[in-house]
Amino acid sequence: MTHIEYIRMSHRRTNRKIRERLQAIRTRLNAKSRWLGDVWQAVAWVLYGAVSVVSWLAFAAEMFKDNRFSLHYMECEIEHRNLSTAEARRYIAGKKQEYDRRLAYGSISAKEQRRIDKTFEYLFARYPADTPADELLTRITEVRSTVTEIADYTRHRQTEETQRKKREAELLAQAEKRRAAQRSRTGFDPTPADHCPLSMFKVSVSILLSCIGK
Repeated sequence: MTHIEYIRMSHRRTNRKIRERLQAIRTRLNAKSRWLGDVWQAVAWVLYGAVSVVSWLAFAAEMFKDNRFSLHYMECEIEHRNLSTAEARRYIAGKKQEYDRRLAYGSISAKEQRRIDKTFEYLFARYPADTPADELLTRITEVRSTVTEIADYTRHRQTEETQRKKREAELLAQAEKRRAAQRSRTGFDPTPADHCPLSMFKVSVSILLSCIGK
């Protein structure tokens, strides 16, 4: 996910949460008074517009920050890629390895390290590892998928081979029909060797020599 995609998605998520909160307040006010709900609706649109502009400016500033290990960025990445729990777990593990490599260079402050460590701790708790039974089911599913792919490929190859043999049989049948027609018309069997230039040259030479000998 690029920075632009991250900013757009973050903006959409923030706006959605704001709309949901404003709508929840309007629902409560409507339960008390329809007039209060209508007044709040007008005020909410003004607040929503102002907050949207501020959020755009705030997220634009993120263009100049390295937020690859922030909680918000990784949650947006998981949502953007529509990852399952197991896939999200693998994604987080990959980000943790990337973080450990950067940490080995000593380019992250101690305060930032504590924040990132807490982020990974929270994410690993949110997306727990599979139990042995779940892992077994996952492996079985992967094996079934592989077997299905191999079976599909085998059927595809068998279909291609059958079609190839069928085409060859059709071509041979057509060639035999042409040869039969040639034999019935001229009494000559046009075998492939008869059409070979070398064979025709040899026949011509033998005829010429027999004429000279006579």
